[in-house]
Amino acid sequence: MAAWLRRFKAAGSKSRQVLCFGTRLSRERLAWYLAMARLTRDGVPVFDAVQTLAHEFEKIHHPLTPLLRAVLLRLRGETARERHAQAIPWGRGQGQQWLHGQHGQHGQHGVASVQRVQHGQSSMKRRRTLGFELQGLVPSEEALLIEAADLSGDVALGLESAAQRLGERRELEAALARALLKPLGYAAALLALMVYFSIDILPQFERYKARRLWPQELQFMAFCADHVGSVVLGLLVLGFMLWAGFGAILPRWHGRARDQFDRFVFPFNVYASLSAAQLLSAIAGFVSAGLPFAQAVELIAMSATPYLSHQCHALLLSLKRGLRPEKALSSLVMIAPEWRWMIVAHAMNADTAVSMRRMAQEMQARVKKLLEFVFGDLLGNAMLLGVGVAVFWIYSSMMNLVQSSP
Repeated sequence: MAAWLRRFKAAGSKSRQVLCFGTRLSRERLAWYLAMARLTRDGVPVFDAVQTLAHEFEKIHHPLTPLLRAVLLRLRGETARERHAQAIPWGRGQGQQWLHGQHGQHGQHGVASVQRVQHGQSSMKRRRTLGFELQGLVPSEEALLIEAADLSGDVALGLESAAQRLGERRELEAALARALLKPLGYAAALLALMVYFSIDILPQFERYKARRLWPQELQFMAFCADHVGSVVLGLLVLGFMLWAGFGAILPRWHGRARDQFDRFVFPFNVYASLSAAQLLSAIAGFVSAGLPFAQAVELIAMSATPYLSHQCHALLLSLKRGLRPEKALSSLVMIAPEWRWMIVAHAMNADTAVSMRRMAQEMQARVKKLLEFVFGDLLGNAMLLGVGVAVFWIYSSMMNLVQSSP
């Protein structure tokens, strides 16, 4: 139990770091990626580019200044020993348990080739890539894309790919915000109607007849109108609790029950599709860098969320059982059934990495349409129906009051 709590706390700390640099500063981070890509393409070393931009950012108090300071410290190696001990458990204590316990070669989360992972980790220890040092500071999918391209010798391509993924996520968030405009507008109209009813209409009826003599449905309507502020505050608190709850559960919970939720329950199916797109993009980046498929999955699992890490372990277990990479991918529960045959078909393409990137983009585009439908159409129509019901309720209650009067 204590170990589970420690893992949950560590995942929460990581999520807070990603949230800080993933929502509030996404536009600035996008501009930084593109600037770094231009500098590195012109032959400027990564460390010199980061150091120069960090110096310029400090002059204008740029919001990305803390990020660049942390990256500089890591590139200098001042925190590399501590991070290496925490991120790579090979050799002692937890590492031995990982190798020989339930996570070992023959455990339920077995790794296809321990020697290959150790070789990859030792390579990263000899050469600190920008993507490796960005892990924990930016969303993992962006760091993985940068690291994969850096391993292939073209860090500029990784920075551009990370900027593209960030732009796609910003577009998804913008589409969600636009979809919410309709239901929020109807909610504001309903709120204004209730406030007007409480301030102007109810006092006139009270002069006409005492409230205690009103019909029960009108008394309840009047109570809701008089306490509309408390009702709205309660709904906001409920919405925040749901948002925080899903934010804590979605990246952490995994297992057989979660697999069923990923198939049929919103928003778990949306998160599963986004995670699948992230996995395909990251694998494509590492495969383009020349790494074997299994080693790419192992590296992704080390810096992914608990949910995506669990999916990577399931993928590695399928590879260990002898399945081909495309068959192993299509067997993942988080991959929607309609995508599985496409993964197998695209594996026959000459450039598998390009096909994976294309499928990831198509998955994200489908998620965008789903969110627009759920929040823009379904929720918007539900709020419009609520406004109509409220108007009819007010009208019928007032008619009952008039008809019940002597």
